Amino acid sequence: MSDDDAYQAFAPFSDWGNHPVGGAWQEFRAALDTARNSAEPSDLQAALEFALRSAALETGAIEGLYATSRGITRTVALQGAMWEAELEKIGSDVRGHFEAQLAAFDLVLDAATKHLPISEAWVRELHREVCAA
Repeated sequence: MSDDDAYQAFAPFSDWGNHPVGGAWQEFRAALDTARNSAEPSDLQAALEFALRSAALETGAIEGLYATSRGITRTVALQGAMWEAELEKIGSDVRGHFEAQLAAFDLVLDAATKHLPISEAWVRELHREVCAA
């Protein structure tokens, strides 16, 4: 049997919601739903922006484009005072990478929340955004 014969494709993205999730995930989801239902819309938006900005900066570090630290990530994610200067300290090209990753995460979020369908055109756009810098 070759590797090609053993390959099993992933289920279509549209089917992922039908797969059962148990244990700690259900507890986490219940806690998240409770917090989400009691939060102000502005707080939810701020949390989303913080998460996306943190992920965008850390993605570049994971890819080896630059090094970062928790303090810098937090400053950039919170858009704290002088966050742009913190990016510049890491490297002159970091801002472009960060903005490209942030744009890519926005596309992924749109797909995950079903505002955009995942298609060949979407994958090409995602690739264009990631490689923009």
